[in-house]
Amino acid sequence: MIVFSLNTFGQSNAIRCIENFKGSKDFLFSRFDHYGVGTKKSKYLKTSKGLEEVSNIDNYKLHFTTSDKIPSLFIKIEVSDTAAFEIDKAIIVDNYQLLLQNTKRVQPIVDTLNVNGYNFYGYTKSEIDSAVSIASYVYFTKSNEAVYFNFMNRSGKILLYKSISEFLEQRDLLLTNFVERMKKFN
Repeated sequence: MIVFSLNTFGQSNAIRCIENFKGSKDFLFSRFDHYGVGTKKSKYLKTSKGLEEVSNIDNYKLHFTTSDKIPSLFIKIEVSDTAAFEIDKAIIVDNYQLLLQNTKRVQPIVDTLNVNGYNFYGYTKSEIDSAVSIASYVYFTKSNEAVYFNFMNRSGKILLYKSISEFLEQRDLLLTNFVERMKKFN
């Protein structure tokens, strides 16, 4: 059990939620990075309308591994400008939709996963394949943040999950744990 502190970065509910976040047996905290933004105050995402600008005023990334140090999850928090957040959310979901049109073994529409009243938007692959990624979801906080959960299934030739049902159990456990922590801070 690894405990880390983000007190110096603890200005948001999502950051406070992640503080001391242990995940589950397949998601052990490894490392935290605060990227900030520097001179860039936005980024561009491909959508059905072309490239669209999303405000991006701060960035954090948390790395998780399995007990044998295989990367299993990245949680990325991107903070939007308050005035642009509603538009940013629509652009991010549209970006996922476009991504799904070019991704194998996924449904062609964005999945809305409801975990105890909290909506996550993204996808889970329909079967195990040779790709590194198995699922990706985004949750939008009330504090103008997009919290991305990027689940990994492969490191070199090692597969973390042998079946989708095995992965779904761990994914749901982790997201439920996250939601329960978010409820404490909202």
